Amino acid sequence: VVAALEQELKRDRTRSNVLGMTALGLVEMTRKKVRQRVCTLTHIPCAYCGGSGSVLSAESVALNVLSELRRARRSNKPQRYEIWVHPEVASWLETEGALGDSVTVHRSRGGHIEHFQVKPVL
Repeated sequence: VVAALEQELKRDRTRSNVLGMTALGLVEMTRKKVRQRVCTLTHIPCAYCGGSGSVLSAESVALNVLSELRRARRSNKPQRYEIWVHPEVASWLETEGALGDSVTVHRSRGGHIEHFQVKPVL
């Protein structure tokens, strides 16, 4: 049986290794694909998630915006800032972010949820 299997596997393009029979009478073998997966040939990485299959939540992006705003406040003299964010992020910031009166929030229509801008008002 093992010899017949090895003979048939010689015609297979996939690299195979027949290890023999187990005590239970099962054939042990390994196979290794040498070609690329079809999806790597037909798909491209997602422009939004970079191929990871996920994007940040509105809350995570909002926390990133708040961090950027803190950094900007430490390094710049302006007292007022404008931020451009996705509408979901804007909603989170307005309800949970405690931005105060010195920050104006603008909703970016049609933009990606992870993209934002923090600009000082001069």
